[in-house]
Amino acid sequence: MNTLTQAPPPPPAPGASHRTHPQNTGQPLQTPPAEHSLVIDELLADIAATIQPEAARKGLEIIVEPSHIDQPLIGDATRLSLALLDYAGKAVLATGRGRIRLRCHILEKAWNRMLLRFEVADNAIAPGLAITRDFAELLGGTAGAFSVSGTGNTLWFTTWLRIDGAPSAGHDAEDHLLRLHAGKQVLIVEDDLLNQEVARDLLGAVELVTEVANNGLEALEMSRSRRFDLILMDVQMPLMDGLEATRQIRMTSLNRDTPIVAMTANSFDDDRRQCGDAGMDAFLSKPVEPDTLYATLLACLNSRA
Repeated sequence: MNTLTQAPPPPPAPGASHRTHPQNTGQPLQTPPAEHSLVIDELLADIAATIQPEAARKGLEIIVEPSHIDQPLIGDATRLSLALLDYAGKAVLATGRGRIRLRCHILEKAWNRMLLRFEVADNAIAPGLAITRDFAELLGGTAGAFSVSGTGNTLWFTTWLRIDGAPSAGHDAEDHLLRLHAGKQVLIVEDDLLNQEVARDLLGAVELVTEVANNGLEALEMSRSRRFDLILMDVQMPLMDGLEATRQIRMTSLNRDTPIVAMTANSFDDDRRQCGDAGMDAFLSKPVEPDTLYATLLACLNSRA
């Protein structure tokens, strides 16, 4: 793999030429976010067009893979574009021959938003994540890199974008829960007593009826004797963790089709994949924000309505 020197600051983001690009200081950028409607495939095409001249000079092929995300989304288009340009610029700088791929896919869908993963893959990227990690954190996501021997390397970052035209989470989700789902039965699976009380208070505020299991084994026993409308499942617990409890519930209980929402302090992509593979429907990172909790509960309960 080639050694990558620091790329120069990327040019202004597509569609944002009126803004001055801040110089990289190694610190998160503090400019206030400006949200706009954007179409993912158009955004990727704009990034490809921006790096095309330098890529052509080096004989590199730029491939934009279809995202299959047709609906417009709302987000900070400037920071999103700059993050992509940072990775794409590194790819062009580091790659001697071959191709560069730009792609995006959905990791998670909630009631009014999507968690997206953007990737730039090529034949010879040396990871250099500082700039885009800052952007990703400002966009509410994470960043990373991985290599596949003999194939190449991929730089990625994640971000939440709101679906254009959908109401904001906050009080709208809370109001919808009260109106549509008051009285629904929710099993809280959590070994920490304080977290149990916090969860019960938050769910009680929207008139959801709660029961508590102190670990995965208790949850499995309860799920075999009664049906719940939703299960909030901690992942790390004694006796039986949330992953194994979910697998068992999906196989042998009255709640094989009940929405199960993971709650964990670990929020890396691998953790999300493990939860999904176990049979969980959604993922919440601790500490849980009430607005995010209500939006996720609403999406899951609506899906079974």
